[in-house]
Amino acid sequence: MVLHWKRCGRVSRRQLTTLLLTNPCEAVTKKHDDLLTDERTRGSLSLFCPPSPLAYCALTPLIPVFKFRFIHHNFKHVNPSASGTVTMESKFSPVINVYQDMYDFEDGHWWYLALRKMLLHWVKQIHPAVILDAGTGTGANLRMLHQSGYSAVGVDISDHAIQFCRERGLQQIAKASVTDLPYEPQTFDLVISMDVLPFINVSDIPTVLAEFHRCLKPHGYVVVNLAALAWLQSEHDVAWDTKKRYRKAEVERVLQDAGFYIVKSTYRIFLLFPFIVLIKWLTNIQRLSDHTSETRGDTNKTSPLLNWIFSGVMEVEFFLNRFVNFPIGSSVFVVAQKRP
Repeated sequence: MVLHWKRCGRVSRRQLTTLLLTNPCEAVTKKHDDLLTDERTRGSLSLFCPPSPLAYCALTPLIPVFKFRFIHHNFKHVNPSASGTVTMESKFSPVINVYQDMYDFEDGHWWYLALRKMLLHWVKQIHPAVILDAGTGTGANLRMLHQSGYSAVGVDISDHAIQFCRERGLQQIAKASVTDLPYEPQTFDLVISMDVLPFINVSDIPTVLAEFHRCLKPHGYVVVNLAALAWLQSEHDVAWDTKKRYRKAEVERVLQDAGFYIVKSTYRIFLLFPFIVLIKWLTNIQRLSDHTSETRGDTNKTSPLLNWIFSGVMEVEFFLNRFVNFPIGSSVFVVAQKRP
């Protein structure tokens, strides 16, 4: 669930702690699945709270660890909605150069390493002749495919992303939107889209998947990875302008509606999920109390020691995920095949 503050003015540490510990559900609340699709609450700064009473009780003792400095600045930017409810606008700055962060860290960051290993595993299972990387970002996945001997091309709508791809020595890059791919029907055996759909307007998702379907050969495959669970919204989503975080069932449904059937569907980041939840929760609280720092993604915040530990944990998760589908995680990973 997400809390949206109705009031402005000075909020003391005692008031905030009392609100969190006693009546979080009576604050201005919205069902987490509706948060990112409600235009009235888009741009409002949200404070993550665990979805279950058990998780909430487990985490609330950590509140006093932080010295909350909730001063007037944090609450003075308010807009009345159409219904008269006042919500606090995000004090986060506009999107900074998140592509620079991605370029700098994705070669060695545990999250990217685990995703690429999972992706390459399924590429090897599919044995595609030609691959499209739809939303190639700074090109690490595309480079991995080339180094593994696959024929692959990439598209991205961002000039910054394409420039970083050029710096990696990648040439088979086109500037295009995933809603209008510049390829003939039945061109590819596999379309991959790693963490692209969450940044697409929800109303455009059917168009994107229809384009994937059009460009795939008969019995072709699509592999997607998406940010999961709306109640995990954090500073990282603000930095990247995430439109929606998805449940696994939602991803399966939209793919099936687009003419695919599901081959593999699982959450990822399962073993580290409690830690991820805790960090996102504490980061959101700390963020509210610090109005001077800039908005950045999560990739520049992992220490080398934690990165090494998390990489090992993800190796274990990868092994287990070959045999079971995980029931929860911070990402959704789905492999689907085009229906005849």
